[in-house]
Amino acid sequence: MTRPDRQGLGFGRVAVEAAMKEFVADAEPTFGLLFCEEKNVGFYIRLGWARFHGKVVVEQPEGRIVYNLMQAMVLPLCGQAPDDGEIDLNGYPW
Repeated sequence: MTRPDRQGLGFGRVAVEAAMKEFVADAEPTFGLLFCEEKNVGFYIRLGWARFHGKVVVEQPEGRIVYNLMQAMVLPLCGQAPDDGEIDLNGYPW
């Protein structure tokens, strides 16, 4: 998170874009997936991310659940990002 008095200067954009560049260079993922609070959705949309409208399945100590605590966002990287359907993390959401 960027300090409030430094927001809007591009620091967050630079950090997110650098991370995505590294992911692509290292692993060539089809798409990026992140979870964010509703208040941050606009920031990620401005960076090219889109809301994922399907369901995300994750593991929890009590078993498999649909994760809906935060908005799932997707970004096409080396392929197309889904906008609906199901994404199964086959593990915990962190």
